[in-house]
Amino acid sequence: MSATLLPSEFSDLERFAAKWCLPTERERYATRLASTMDEMQAFYDAAMPRADAAMTYLDQFPSKS
Repeated sequence: MSATLLPSEFSDLERFAAKWCLPTERERYATRLASTMDEMQAFYDAAMPRADAAMTYLDQFPSKS
């Protein structure tokens, strides 16, 4: 069994998951501050074209209020 962090629909983004799929906002912020501009640009370039698909995927789940 593979240790993927993302749904199969987003397997093309899996290479970024270990770095960015962190449990808290504080951890994600610290990772962002510790990242190079090249690392952030690579993530942005890969993730932004998938943003609409990600939002559509997330819409199937109830929101936590």
